[in-house]
Amino acid sequence: MTSVFVVFASMVGTGILTTSGFTVASVGSHQWAWVLWIIGGILAICGAMSQAELVARNPSSGGDYVILSNAFGPLAGFVSGWVSVILGFAGPIAASSKAAASYFLSSFMVEGESPSKLAVSMIATGLVLSLSWMHSHSYSRSGLTQNTVTLIKILLLILLMFAGLGVGLTNSEIPSDWPSRIDISLTAQSLTSLIYISYAYTGWNSIGYIAGEVRNPQRNLPLSILIGTGFVTILYLGLNLVYGLAWSATELRELAANKGFDALAPIAELSARRLFGETWAGVLGVAISLMLIASVSAYVLTGPRIIHAMAKAGQFPGWAGKLSHQAMPERATAIQAVLAMAFIWSTSLESIIVVSSIGLALFSMLTISSIFWYKRHPSETKPGFSCPFYPVTPLIYLVGTGLLISVTIWNKPWDGLASLATIAIGIIGYMIFHGVWRKPAG
Repeated sequence: MTSVFVVFASMVGTGILTTSGFTVASVGSHQWAWVLWIIGGILAICGAMSQAELVARNPSSGGDYVILSNAFGPLAGFVSGWVSVILGFAGPIAASSKAAASYFLSSFMVEGESPSKLAVSMIATGLVLSLSWMHSHSYSRSGLTQNTVTLIKILLLILLMFAGLGVGLTNSEIPSDWPSRIDISLTAQSLTSLIYISYAYTGWNSIGYIAGEVRNPQRNLPLSILIGTGFVTILYLGLNLVYGLAWSATELRELAANKGFDALAPIAELSARRLFGETWAGVLGVAISLMLIASVSAYVLTGPRIIHAMAKAGQFPGWAGKLSHQAMPERATAIQAVLAMAFIWSTSLESIIVVSSIGLALFSMLTISSIFWYKRHPSETKPGFSCPFYPVTPLIYLVGTGLLISVTIWNKPWDGLASLATIAIGIIGYMIFHGVWRKPAG
């Protein structure tokens, strides 16, 4: 049961509260978007099952860093850590902060109004600075129990789904907007839209980190992945149906065309306003904003540990690994805050999600691809879990993810370039400075 909750809790977050509007506006159809969410769930299941075997073969802590270092050498491990720091934490911190600001400001506006970009960026910056200060000075100020917050968030989203369906199905009809023709253009746009959906499913790899603690892993691990991801997919489809009962695909496209994709970010609040009225929409908007702040808090708390660990291992400048007199990673937290603010002020919420998703998906592919190396180089100790239906399972993930990354980079070249540049900087930095950094900090 615990492993099911880990899968469920790790996935449900900023993505479903922001990316659904982006997806429908991109493909112009709620029904087609639902198909894409199912495909995203299948890819997540295949990736998670492959990841579970990789972690079973590498039971020491470190996740992808250890898996890639053992398979492909220290460069792959270092760049994996680098990408995780920038695109896995700084990017999501910025995205969640801007989403929280959008939901908060939208709660005090009437339908048709959108918060200004300047106000969103200023509030998001304030969140990053205040939470970074809190988490870098005292553990006692970090007392918020993230599991409790996550449970509240999930229960609230389930409540929104059932209440929205109850009101929406009474007053509206289920969207019937299947595309009249499925051509190359729609297929390409669908693959690009899957990058938003992959962001919403991010977190499926968390099951791998507890693979060694699951009883009877060969049976219970795939069951946990299937049940957890299945629940998440049903929740996502239900919430997307709620959004569809509130807004037609045409309306969402017009809103995106007139005010930009970021106007669709508070899609849950926009839908609640249509279904429940101004008062309840405002209350929900503030509640979701608080949930997103809790997500930012979790990222701010966790991310600096990667910088600190890399610095202590000689993979990052030693000064970044210095702790404060209270044994807090103060400098690493400051570095992360600066990176997050660079995202906040340089680009839109949609671009942050796309840039982060491309880089994370690329390294997720690299990690999953290492299963073929491990199969050819078996260790003396047999892993407690083997990926079912190998090699079909990892191939489905690799082919599907590779297609959506390729088309996304083609359709959004500047976002793709920014993501690839982040990876390239990591490789260059390793090659130039590795000799200087390789001694662990004293």
